[in-house]
Amino acid sequence: MRYILTALILPPAINFILLLIALILWRNNRRLAVLFGGASILTLLLLSIPIVKCSLFKGLEPYPALDLATLQQPGRNAQAIVVLGGGIYVKQPEYGASVPSDFTNRRLLYAAYLHEQTGLPLFLSGGVLGDAERSEAEAMAEILRRFSIEPGWIESNSRNTWENAEFSVEYLQHSGIDQVLLATDAWHLPRAVYSFEQQGMDVIPAPTGFESRCGTGLFHWIPGSLSFFMSTYAIREYLGLLAYRWGQAEP
Repeated sequence: MRYILTALILPPAINFILLLIALILWRNNRRLAVLFGGASILTLLLLSIPIVKCSLFKGLEPYPALDLATLQQPGRNAQAIVVLGGGIYVKQPEYGASVPSDFTNRRLLYAAYLHEQTGLPLFLSGGVLGDAERSEAEAMAEILRRFSIEPGWIESNSRNTWENAEFSVEYLQHSGIDQVLLATDAWHLPRAVYSFEQQGMDVIPAPTGFESRCGTGLFHWIPGSLSFFMSTYAIREYLGLLAYRWGQAEP
């Protein structure tokens, strides 16, 4: 039910709901109908503009790119790299199996780079989503093994960010680990860091996939479907942060 409600309050569903309300009101209250219809169309347009998308993500990306040199400073003694799954493509015909989504792949690629630079073991976290026949973590592990990288841990039970933290920290603390590099999308890190810290883990943010960078050229003011798609991700992430602060499960 939570996921259904979240889908309904996110674009584009909320925009169609506003348009439906406008149609219902048109006969008896045209002024209010125009207000609802205009709000629907205007928000669709604004969320499609790249510069608006970048502005939305600025509030979600407080952590700068990780400077590996700072890992030598006192108090920075990470013992593992945790990479969080970001989705899975179910049963892709060209592979004959479910494979990591683009979000998951870019997180995994950056985690593999950090592993190469630091020698720290990799902890993969992500459970089975939807109709996938295997977990995000298992799909990530297969990719790493193709490049002769063996993950240190595979956590395949988590279904959201809070569970990523809950189950991962249990594994890590059992192994005597109390500080990790946390690799995920820059805009996902505030919620991920909060979740891990609530479980008692000391975290060094390791962001990738920054979405808040935009230029000032005319191109960045032209509406596009990709900007709209990412804007909905930003809104969803704000809702997730709000839900976590209220002590509720992830939307």
